[in-house]
Amino acid sequence: GSGPSGDAWLGRYNPTSGEATTILREDYLGYRDQVTALAPNGEHLLVAATMSASPNSDGDSLRVAQTDILLITLDSQGNETNRVTVTNPDEEYAPRAEAIAVDALGHVYIGGPHESINLTLTGRTWVAALSPDGDNLWSWSSGGLFEGRAGFGFGDVAAVDDAMLIAFAAHDLDG
Repeated sequence: GSGPSGDAWLGRYNPTSGEATTILREDYLGYRDQVTALAPNGEHLLVAATMSASPNSDGDSLRVAQTDILLITLDSQGNETNRVTVTNPDEEYAPRAEAIAVDALGHVYIGGPHESINLTLTGRTWVAALSPDGDNLWSWSSGGLFEGRAGFGFGDVAAVDDAMLIAFAAHDLDG
């Protein structure tokens, strides 16, 4: 989740002692950051964090911050072994990482909602694909579907063999 200072945080909980040990605390640019998705990948753990690249408020009013997605790989002891930043090229929408899936070829898919910076009702869904070494392969957004007449709710991402599936809902704003 997110720590008290707005840093992305991941901890390991020991049910015997009742204590949580911090494994990851990440402050990107000083704004609110949050670990938002986890997935096993063999002997490693993939951690996706939604990192704010602009302020999350303007005085007393909240706003949708621009975001980048940080994908961190941890070994079984919680040590970081790799890190990739998935930058957002769209200035009108901000991605949120809510799911991770890995296919049989080692491709990593990260997906989630794509929220409007201008607080319009037409949200989107997005997915980005990365190669096993972290290179950006492609990204997709539902923005072109229905020519702006629908809002999209993100469901999940699943990987099978050498392919992936995305589940999302489209809401026609005209009824």
